[in-house]
Amino acid sequence: MRKLITLLCVSLTFFAFSIYAGSKTSVQTINANKYKEQTIVWAGIDCSKVTMYGTEGFNNPEDIISRYPEEWNTLFLKERLKKISKIFKKDLVVDISSVQENNKTLSSKQIIAQDGKELLNKSDITPEIIAEMVSGYEFKEKEGLGVVFILDRLVKSEARGSLFIVFFDLSSKEILATNHTIEKAGGFGFRNYWFSIVKNSESNLKKYYKK
Repeated sequence: MRKLITLLCVSLTFFAFSIYAGSKTSVQTINANKYKEQTIVWAGIDCSKVTMYGTEGFNNPEDIISRYPEEWNTLFLKERLKKISKIFKKDLVVDISSVQENNKTLSSKQIIAQDGKELLNKSDITPEIIAEMVSGYEFKEKEGLGVVFILDRLVKSEARGSLFIVFFDLSSKEILATNHTIEKAGGFGFRNYWFSIVKNSESNLKKYYKK
């Protein structure tokens, strides 16, 4: 009987973990035809929930949190917006004001002086947290499709980082699909090195938005 109970507990634990792991990455494809004639809003790179791990490379926490979320968003608009617009086959409306406000809440406590190995496949950002974040966004456009990148983890010892690509309906704030992706960092300087995570994530947009 004790063996049966133990087996049942293990099975339930595995089942619960599978539900959580599966919920981080949806396989649902966005119905692009539904949004063909509607607005698509680029909501920005939300860094408010990111955790940065490293015994080196994050030596000036106050400078990092006050400077780089803004720089990453600015760089995206300058260098990447036109490129991802080609995926959607239309120009995107930019409205990053809500994400900019969220990024002001980033704390130096989110920079942790440990190597962070084996943490990239884990996340403290649950589906519920993502839904809460999106529900708090405000946009001038009230109908259409929204896209946001939610930065998750930056791990210096692995030279990699992770983020969530999130698609949502503007009117209902319903989450339509999410993709948790892990990408390589690289480049000269702190800004470019970690911005590579964002740049290398872009190809995943094609998996979820298809015409």
